[in-house]
Amino acid sequence: MTHTSVPSSPRGPGDGRQPISPVGCLIQFASGFGGFAVIVLIWVTIIREPPWTFTFKDILYWATAFGMIAARHVSLVRYGLDDSGAEPATGRALGRSTLVLLVFDGLLWCIGQSVHL
Repeated sequence: MTHTSVPSSPRGPGDGRQPISPVGCLIQFASGFGGFAVIVLIWVTIIREPPWTFTFKDILYWATAFGMIAARHVSLVRYGLDDSGAEPATGRALGRSTLVLLVFDGLLWCIGQSVHL
């Protein structure tokens, strides 16, 4: 006799997950592509300044980076979603993405401060 196992969670359109609200979608966008787009735009303005000058742009750059981290935290706590929004997330995933974001943004900022165009 063959035994077929029933999947623990159904797949497809009726998978039992609640749709994300518009605010949740905005939070996902802010913690992902939207945040990186703002970071890059600010970075471009930073590299136009003389090397290693600290302006309001630097404060805005780091405020955006920490805002992305906060949006990822809200996405995890409120909606239980990872960065892609496709799989359930854990605190470990949040810590890893926070570390990656801080290292990436720190290196990008250092390069932006070192270069003058």
